[in-house]
Formats: sequence, C-alpha cells, structure tokens
Amino acid sequence: MRHLGHMRQRLDDTHLGFVLGAGVSEQAHVPMWGELIQRLYCHYGTDGPPDSYKKNTQPATLVAQFIFNRFFRQQKQQDHLKGFNKPHIVQIAIKNEWYKHIHEAIYRDVQSLQVVREEHPYLVELARLVYSSAFCLTLNFDDILDRIAQEAHIPGLDRQKPNVIWKPPIADRPNACVIYHVNGFLP
Repeated sequence: MRHLGHMRQRLDDTHLGFVLGAGVSEQAHVPMWGELIQRLYCHYGTDGPPDSYKKNTQPATLVAQFIFNRFFRQQKQQDHLKGFNKPHIVQIAIKNEWYKHIHEAIYRDVQSLQVVREEHPYLVELARLVYSSAFCLTLNFDDILDRIAQEAHIPGLDRQKPNVIWKPPIADRPNACVIYHVNGFLP
C-alpha cells in the first residue's frame, strides 16, 4: 500500500508519468500487431505475402516494413504519379495513401467514442489519471485515450487539456500533460 501513497504523491506533485502500450486500446477493438499485419496483407500485391510472413517467423515490425516497401514500389508505378518531376511529392502522396490504409485497418472495428467509454473497463479512469499527470508516452497509433483525456475535467485541478504530439518539441506547455506518440499518430 505504501507504493500507492508514493504514486499518489507523485501525481499530486505532477511528477508521475505513464508509458502505455497497445493493451490500452485492445478492448476498444484496436488490432494488435499480428492482426494489423493480417489486415495490411491485402496491400502486399497480387502474389500475396511470403509464407514466412504468414507463419509469424519474422518480427511484425519487419513484416510491416516489407509490406510498406512493396506498396511503395507498386504505387510509384501508378500512372497518376508518373507525371510528377519532384520525387518528394511522389513520396508524400504515397505515404498519405499508406496512412489511409493503416487508419482503416486500425479503426475498422472500433465503435463510437461513446460506446468505447461505456464498454471499456478502465479507459475513462486511466484518461483522468493521464489528464492529471506530467506526461504520457504511448506506443499506440490510435487516439482513443487522447480524445477521452481531452474531455476529462477534474474540478479544482488547474490543468490545461493534454497536448498530443508525435514530433517534439515536448516542453511547449508546462502546465499540461503531453501525450507523445513515439511511433506516429493516426487520428
């Protein structure tokens, strides 16, 4: 019990931070890596992914990179992109299309934020803690916790809404929680 008292003191002093992973969003029906990779296979090409990918013998992050690389090469060959004489514009257009596919794969089974609030066993309380904390580093791409924390208001607590970032600088608002998406962000 002493550790809970210590954590409460750290929270009151705004010296408590959170490092959160995908498990936070799993019960909101956001896919874990393996399932996300399965959803992205359709962008691998007509031959489909190699069997070693399907058998999970490769790390999921590596497979995701392979899928993206194949997608990128295929998209570069599209007629509507061949006319660009600036390679960085083509790269931006392809990445934008890729982000749309990832967004669809992530949020495909997620219900409304209201349903998530009502059905997730602890997300609302976690969001209130995050709102009160000094920082939150999340490895998630989704913004479910962020949106609920943005809505959290704790009477008597002099805090601004969390500042959601995915590229530093971090210290731009000293009296607000920073939710940092290490891997990027797809609202």
